[in-house]
Amino acid sequence: MGYLENMAKPLDVLNQQSEEEQITLESERLAWVMKWPEPLQHFSEEERTTMIEAGEIKQGSDTLIWHSKQTNGQINTRGFVRGLLQVPLHEADGSIYSCFFEVDREAYIALQHAFKNQESAQVTGRVANQLPYLSGVLGVEVILKESGQNTRVRVIDSPERLILQGPDVL
Repeated sequence: MGYLENMAKPLDVLNQQSEEEQITLESERLAWVMKWPEPLQHFSEEERTTMIEAGEIKQGSDTLIWHSKQTNGQINTRGFVRGLLQVPLHEADGSIYSCFFEVDREAYIALQHAFKNQESAQVTGRVANQLPYLSGVLGVEVILKESGQNTRVRVIDSPERLILQGPDVL
């Protein structure tokens, strides 16, 4: 399962902040679109629908909060934001991934506040998807930026060589 159910789509299709607003990127480029964060990939669509109806999953246009029940009965809350990752990171013709990043509570609140108030914010998060051609980036730390300008959160830095330089090509 994992990323195999995800598809490459034109950027003008995937980069919609809402139905009316689009992120400005070259529309002829394609990007990989991840439907769910990795921890929720193994559930069927029916199971996820049940979780949404039960309030275990709360979705926004580019955000997701998951309240998962642990075996000891306690609730573990995890926050995810959808954003754009370009690999290699600082190259204009890099591959684009529209994927999820896990962020802590403070970062989640900071991103929401910045978006609502049209302000800029930078937070630390972790890649929350297995990505095609980027084996090993699940869980890697990244710096995310909310521009406050109706665009998706973007990765602007990472200590991970694979994100900065891209995969080795034979």
